Amino acid sequence: MKQSQIKKLISGSIISTTLFISACTGISKNVVKEDINADLAGLIQDESMKPALVYIRPDAPTLADYKKFMFDPIKIDYSDPDIKNISTEDIQSLQSYFLSAMTTELNNSGYQVVTQPDKNVLRISFTLSNLKAPSSLMNATLLVVPGVTLSVGEVSIEGVFRDSISRKVNAVVYEGSQGSYLFKDKPWSTFSDIEAAFDRWAIGFTEAVQAAHNK
Repeated sequence: MKQSQIKKLISGSIISTTLFISACTGISKNVVKEDINADLAGLIQDESMKPALVYIRPDAPTLADYKKFMFDPIKIDYSDPDIKNISTEDIQSLQSYFLSAMTTELNNSGYQVVTQPDKNVLRISFTLSNLKAPSSLMNATLLVVPGVTLSVGEVSIEGVFRDSISRKVNAVVYEGSQGSYLFKDKPWSTFSDIEAAFDRWAIGFTEAVQAAHNK
């Protein structure tokens, strides 16, 4: 789906922040409700957002009600046995990259990222799961092997959006993303697909915030 098509869907609700996450360079994966860690009590699924799983509280405020944002430390779901193939240092690097991408995009667009709950502050928590990164050596080798496709990175991102004062959950989003080897500009890079997914979230979220504030 093109960015221009996605933007037409924005309604200003908290949940519209996720409408950008499946941008041009990635491929959305089907995900299942059972993999969501957050409590979905009182939330209703928006079926139109599939393949992403999107749940929203019916009386949730809109993004226009929030002028500042705070992020909890990014969590990792270690239930996937494949995660053992990624080093602690690399996981920490990915956590840092995602948080930096979100913060930078918001700051560059004139929004504050704060560290304490307050009025008009939206608190956001992310959990990363199903982390898979291709072998850089293997992909570099496969570049010269006819008929063999490259491996691509994968990540599932769960975002929980809550009011920082009441701590009431307004929305939960769970989306899986994988790269596309057809458009892979760095086939030798181990984490380029995962970082690209983080970039799409950061850009999309910020654009949704701007749209809600009529910017």
